[in-house]
Amino acid sequence: MRGIFLLIVLCLILPGDVRPETIRIGIAWYLQSAMADRVAQGFSAHLKAAAPEIEVEWQTALPTPDAFTRTVHRFEQEKHAMVLLRSYSASYLARNPPRIPTFIGGCNSPLYLGAIRNLNEPEGMITGVSYFLPYELRLDPFMALLPDMHSVLLLTHKGHPGSAIDRAGTRTVCRQLGIRLYYKNTSSPEELQNAVITYRNRVSAIILGNQAQVFRHTADLVETAGDTPVLAYTAEAVRMGALCSLSVDDFKLGRELATLLIAVVREGQSIRKTPVRFDRQPFLHINMKTAKRLNLQVPLNILKIATLHHVGED
Repeated sequence: MRGIFLLIVLCLILPGDVRPETIRIGIAWYLQSAMADRVAQGFSAHLKAAAPEIEVEWQTALPTPDAFTRTVHRFEQEKHAMVLLRSYSASYLARNPPRIPTFIGGCNSPLYLGAIRNLNEPEGMITGVSYFLPYELRLDPFMALLPDMHSVLLLTHKGHPGSAIDRAGTRTVCRQLGIRLYYKNTSSPEELQNAVITYRNRVSAIILGNQAQVFRHTADLVETAGDTPVLAYTAEAVRMGALCSLSVDDFKLGRELATLLIAVVREGQSIRKTPVRFDRQPFLHINMKTAKRLNLQVPLNILKIATLHHVGED
């Protein structure tokens, strides 16, 4: 009788009879963002292929900061990990360190946003991917297309966490190159238009910051700028008529984000051993119709490596 009892107990505790707890994660971000959508698509595709057992709750494009905060707090109570996209999220995490492993993406440098102090060995509960590119790399193709560029106007959006980063990085490189920088931090389409009208005949080029509230108005700003080239820090603006941009692959960064999450939540890798990843092979985007309108001759060596666009093709 005792042997039967032991057999029953063993059957109950054998590994084959133990069902591991489902890994539950949440993914969220504040407000609409095409970049966040692309990162999320790459993330979702890779996660489904590599770790279909992970259960995901999507809370995308949350309409208010309060809705975002409530979602994060609930994720901390209910999930094993969370994915928070956009620079707003990284800035939020700098002020509100998370209690569960948290993965960021679709954001500017988490170092400058304050979320992580050591990108190679993240010190807390946060790691992820970033679209950040060194600004000397960003301005290289601008100078190649406009070798006589002596002054620029940088347009950013007031209140966006990435605006100060765009300004600081651009200012540093412009000083190194001897380029005079004018800067306008705008809060409306009217302010964008007025800045372009004011500076279009005073500068060699206009640069659009990587904020949706700026580059979504690219077509109108290009028209207002006339013969003054409009450059950008995002490929989306090139598709709308800006001349040039060096940009990362958001889908690839999304796939890498999923790889990081799997390593931590399924394989048990520590956050400290999970460095933040960047796109080390960005793409050069050039709008050839815009180049032709501006009577610019694009060097052959640039044409060979660039992704070429035309207004209205996408």
